[in-house]
Amino acid sequence: MVNLCDLKKEPQINYPTFWDYKVIFEVHVKASEIFQEILGQREYKFEHSNSSASGKYQSYLLNVYV
Repeated sequence: MVNLCDLKKEPQINYPTFWDYKVIFEVHVKASEIFQEILGQREYKFEHSNSSASGKYQSYLLNVYV
């Protein structure tokens, strides 16, 4: 991975591209419904990535085409 500070110039991002997000919900929340409601017709995919030790939270890796 490149450290952007080391480049000493503005990063060049070519759009459209996929952006990754880490999203955390309480365990009772239905992630698929939330993602569909917010993202609608955008191209996206997600996968469960982790659960908290207490079992209260779950995290997802969300990949959105922007």
